[in-house]
Amino acid sequence: MELRSILASTLLVLVALAGAISAQDHLQPAGAVYQEHTLTQPYLTSGLVMPFWDFIGHAVISDEFIRLTPDRQSKRGGLWNSKPVSVSEWEVLVDFKVHGQGKNLYGDGFAFWYTKEKNMLGDVFGSKDHWTGLAIFFDTYSNQQLHHQEGAYVSALINDGTIDYDHDADGTHQQMASCTAKLRNKDHATRFRVSYRSNTLKLELDVENANEWTECFFVPDVNLPPNYYFGISAATGDLADNHDVISVRTSDPPPLTEGEQDRVKALEASGEKMGTDDGQDKFADALKKKTPFARFHERARRHIGEQRKRTDFNQAKKKDPVLARLSRERDSSGPSSFLLWGVLIVVLIAGIGGVYYKTQVYDKSKKQHFEF
Repeated sequence: MELRSILASTLLVLVALAGAISAQDHLQPAGAVYQEHTLTQPYLTSGLVMPFWDFIGHAVISDEFIRLTPDRQSKRGGLWNSKPVSVSEWEVLVDFKVHGQGKNLYGDGFAFWYTKEKNMLGDVFGSKDHWTGLAIFFDTYSNQQLHHQEGAYVSALINDGTIDYDHDADGTHQQMASCTAKLRNKDHATRFRVSYRSNTLKLELDVENANEWTECFFVPDVNLPPNYYFGISAATGDLADNHDVISVRTSDPPPLTEGEQDRVKALEASGEKMGTDDGQDKFADALKKKTPFARFHERARRHIGEQRKRTDFNQAKKKDPVLARLSRERDSSGPSSFLLWGVLIVVLIAGIGGVYYKTQVYDKSKKQHFEF
């Protein structure tokens, strides 16, 4: 019975360690961290300086988070990296919280930016319109009342500096890709991970603190030049919310997996992109070729249609087992896994060795000691 008890205890310890390792791998970047593009607690140095980052507008710093906007009307604030991103590929993991008193009415949302400009306040989720580069919007208020009850409407847009963001249509006819996510008023931190590698843009979210990523969109054939700036901004209007940033971690991304490479080939062959409208013009191509975005307005576009390939974030894995497999494949690829699993093996060997010593050496010695 003692042997079974020891083995059971050892297994419980191993299971707990495995869970901790899985969570740690999920929360940590897979590659080398770029400290000049990373922000974690404590945010301020002893000299009350926040290295490599600027906060503007109504943004304030606390010990536990950076609040871009309070739960008050007509506020806007931003957090901007002061160093341009010199690498051509990157991965950014952001922990955040969106919360407030409103139960049915709240807004407006926040945005992640990779743009030529920085530290600019404006009317597009707290930053300026006519930006040059990438924007990912987490829109919590629908001007068209078409996706408001679904939570945040998450969309990616690229602008070359000439396009007016269409607030009235929530940018739905300008986006490259989109999904919905119920990320507001959670008891825990929520997070997203955006990666850019091999000219492919991918966004994943974990809004349930499940230590598991779910894909929002996957867009190939995107050209983002280096030496742009990372930023996160937020805004409130007649409706409001707290928009908090807890941490930003930027790292070297892993290469595309074999499954992702197959997806890129399939999407390029079909001319489609995950989460986009049918017939959507290729915004990434336009930026790549330096052609004016104005020419795209010559063609009529659907704002909202039944055929829109929008990914429902909360159902994505149930509907597409391939996404679940790719997510597991991606999350298990971090280099820290090998070291941590090595610790598990050492613990297992130590446990077995302890059992052997107890049953084969110590007990026999004890028995011989009491024999007359």
